[in-house]
Amino acid sequence: MCVLDTVKDIAQSLRSVQKRSKSVLFIGTELTTESPIGECNALVRDARRRLFQVLDTVHVTVHVFDAAGLETGTFAASSNVRARDLLKATLRQPATGSFDKAISACCPM
Repeated sequence: MCVLDTVKDIAQSLRSVQKRSKSVLFIGTELTTESPIGECNALVRDARRRLFQVLDTVHVTVHVFDAAGLETGTFAASSNVRARDLLKATLRQPATGSFDKAISACCPM
């Protein structure tokens, strides 16, 4: 709720800016708008509602950038893994048997 309330307060401070587009850049690892924890659900929901109400009233757009970047869950570009091996490890082979042909076409040895 602290992050949602902070973004709300920042948006609220832009209320006096007239006749201009207003944007807030949020750079962080997570902007939680729902809670998987039961007792926090109501608190997060209320904070989210307050935030969206201020954003609508003040006409502010929030852009969220993840500070961790894009996490692909695969190897780094500098690793020694070939694309052919990586595709075979991450994709399931279709029942038609055309998987190896597709891999050969896009990633020749």
